[in-house]
Amino acid sequence: MCGIAGVWDLSKATPQVNLIREAILMASQLEHRGPDDQGHWCDESAGIGLGFQRLSILDLTSSGHQPMASQSGRYVIVFNGEFYNFKEVRESLEATGFIFRGHSDTEVFVEAIARYGVREALEKVNGMFAFALWDREQRALHLVRDRVGVKPLYWGRFGDDIIFGSELKALRSSERWSPKLNKVAAEKFHQFGYIPAPLTIYEGMEKVLPGHGMSIQADGGIDRWCYWSLAKVISEKKRDVIPEDEALARFTEVFEDAVKLQIRSDVPVGAFLSGGFDSTAVVSALVKNGAMNVQTFNVGFDDARYDESPFAREIASHLGINFNTVHMQGDDAREIASKLPEMYDEPFADSSQFPMAFVSKFARQQVTVAISGDGGDELFGGYSRYQWADTVLRQILSKPQWARRIAGTAASNLPGLLLRLLPEDKRPTNGAAAISYIGELLSARDINELYARVVALDDSVSCKMPAWFNSPELVLKEPAEQLMYLDSQIYLPDDILVKLDRASMAVGLEGRVPFLDHRLVELAWALPKLQKYTDGVGKRVVRDYVHDNVPEALMDSEKKGFSIPLDEWLRSALKPYAEDHLSGDDVTSSNLGSTQQLWDEHQNGIGNHGPALWARVSFNAWRRHWGV
Repeated sequence: MCGIAGVWDLSKATPQVNLIREAILMASQLEHRGPDDQGHWCDESAGIGLGFQRLSILDLTSSGHQPMASQSGRYVIVFNGEFYNFKEVRESLEATGFIFRGHSDTEVFVEAIARYGVREALEKVNGMFAFALWDREQRALHLVRDRVGVKPLYWGRFGDDIIFGSELKALRSSERWSPKLNKVAAEKFHQFGYIPAPLTIYEGMEKVLPGHGMSIQADGGIDRWCYWSLAKVISEKKRDVIPEDEALARFTEVFEDAVKLQIRSDVPVGAFLSGGFDSTAVVSALVKNGAMNVQTFNVGFDDARYDESPFAREIASHLGINFNTVHMQGDDAREIASKLPEMYDEPFADSSQFPMAFVSKFARQQVTVAISGDGGDELFGGYSRYQWADTVLRQILSKPQWARRIAGTAASNLPGLLLRLLPEDKRPTNGAAAISYIGELLSARDINELYARVVALDDSVSCKMPAWFNSPELVLKEPAEQLMYLDSQIYLPDDILVKLDRASMAVGLEGRVPFLDHRLVELAWALPKLQKYTDGVGKRVVRDYVHDNVPEALMDSEKKGFSIPLDEWLRSALKPYAEDHLSGDDVTSSNLGSTQQLWDEHQNGIGNHGPALWARVSFNAWRRHWGV
């Protein structure tokens, strides 16, 4: 895992010494992502400079140094991430007579590109990555991101200048642009608590999309292309009902191989273990792959309503693996809060960022790589909203839009009855908000609008969904699967994976996610819904796998999810920090409700507005820190 950065002056007016200085400066902002080594490369005749910070995971020698050129000299790459099946691809290249200089996955990848070309090489890669590739022969720059968006990549063009990097803080160090707030992105942030791709918080800056690449030519022409699409995967999969034992066998084969590939490392590997099904599945697969000495890491809370550490400890004991837990308190949250604007470098308000940062720092004391169970909910129907969609939402969407609009208008007369139609964790506590919320649900024109309302962090914000991907109505018919598709395209890459990447990389820890091996993603979408969720229970095949390895009695406890006592902490440990960052509130959103009213209701116990308040605190803290 590493940090990459670079600049391309299309006018070729920048002297070599300045290109080198700028590449080094940009990359130095990413030292936390790669504290073990740094490198730079430039071509003054083309006006391009590349910078790199290395976290040494595979081939700890200097032969893994980047930027790295292919042996032919045609390609120069800076690569962030891991190419898990590099050994297999290496063997296929060696069979042709090719001789490698070192043992890194980056060398295998750049030589695969040299032999097969960029797009064909990508088809052979199993991994998480973001890279910049300079083609010296074609005078072209390729910016590419992995299939599901595990690794980040930002870029922007300002006149003749193109800059790119793993995080926005690297781009901010360049003098080739002046950061300006993107108000559309700010609106989206207040809706979701994160900023969906391709938007960023700055005007003119974009996120490279998951499964996409960009090829920029010396004349400034840009070719945007897609090499992997979830919509295409779904449309091509045959989804016949298969026997449960066969579904489990298929899952077991792919999942355990994914874990086997992802424990490849020349440094210590550990795993996060919450006690839930996804992390337990990961740890079970580690044990079955012979990783009995693996260290597992858990974060607990003094408040029993949020503490899963006793369950995780029992699971670790049953599996015979090492268990390490650390308890997080309000004082720890207050310390972490002050670091979040720097860590995330654009507004981010998923409150599970607190335990993620806390347990990552704890794990880094013993390991350099940590395996995570992220992705299981989105792939195998783990969220309660999927079960809700399979019942109530199906009925709502089956009615004509005009009828739903009338029902929405009439909702004010039946708020109590209609509230019971909502997923329990999405029922507003404020009566007026509840009426408005229900009315908007019933009046939604399509699944996109309805999804936006269901996942909204702040009930006073209403804005349309981003749409870089195919509409779910064109891909799937089942409402629950439409929500899963939307989660996989938006919530997973722009919230869950951002949280994991920034929190882990802030302390030089590499987070890996075997559930997001593209083969497992494709298998998940080949399974019919009844083998993912039914009768109010999600992740059926994952549960079956876990129950084959861990007694069901150990998994019977009610799972809390990766959540914290945010409401309580905003009334206690986080209260001074929140009040400081809500004073002179400037959230830059034209349709937000009164912050003071929300704060007063929350402090007086009239309502629990933790997520909406934390989003406003996070936005103001980010803005103050970065001076935007």
